[in-house]
Amino acid sequence: MLILTRPLPRRFAEAALSRHSRDAAPIDQARAEAQHAAYVAALREAAPDAVFVEAPAADTLPDCVFVEDIALAIPGGVMFTTPGAVSRQPEVAGVREALLGAGLRQRGALSPSDTLDGGDVLRLGELGFLVGRSRRTTPGAARALSEASGLPAVLVPVPGDELHLKSAITWAGPTHGLLCAESARPWFESTLAPILPGGAEGLGGVTFLTDALAANVVLVHKTALWQGEDCAAFAALRARPGLVWRRVNMDELAKADGALTCCSVIFED
Repeated sequence: MLILTRPLPRRFAEAALSRHSRDAAPIDQARAEAQHAAYVAALREAAPDAVFVEAPAADTLPDCVFVEDIALAIPGGVMFTTPGAVSRQPEVAGVREALLGAGLRQRGALSPSDTLDGGDVLRLGELGFLVGRSRRTTPGAARALSEASGLPAVLVPVPGDELHLKSAITWAGPTHGLLCAESARPWFESTLAPILPGGAEGLGGVTFLTDALAANVVLVHKTALWQGEDCAAFAALRARPGLVWRRVNMDELAKADGALTCCSVIFED
């Protein structure tokens, strides 16, 4: 296993992804740095034998900590993206250098007319990928991902005004299934459920959570990292055997639309 992260830039407070108004609570840089350090420490504890690769610091790129948008873990290597926000496209060079330097093989590429944010890509094991059609990701990106990975990549619209697909839904493996924000339940039932291979039950079912942040989990070996507000449905899910659940807090990064999956890429193949 190889896990990619990148240091929080000193200009993180300027993160371009934020949709919050200027009168919202400002980002506390020191607190954000401490939260990110605790997140990386949790990853290391969950995967003590993993190789950790840290892309170079880039203080002039305020969103660069969100490495999920830049590189996709696919069978046999890595696929690099072209982020939908032009301001983020310079982030790719440092991530590419770090991962290729660590021995990963680059597979596939987007066409010049396509863009893709990794936050729109949800891996469902050997069943393939869901790819969110969002403001950042074009339809051709799904075709390119399928060609590069050799797995199906199904294009789905992103629910409501969510920035990315994984802002609303992630997968905690076959024992715990899909975690979906309650606010996205109508979208899930009308749009996603009918096209899931084997239906939701074939993926371990679906649990709807009142806090969208809690629906974004990072699965590392048998540990699941989560944050946000708890609810009865989530407590019942965590009581199932098979996973160790560890709560972390990244609410400063959430001010820039950053969830837990945003800050790492986990290569298992």
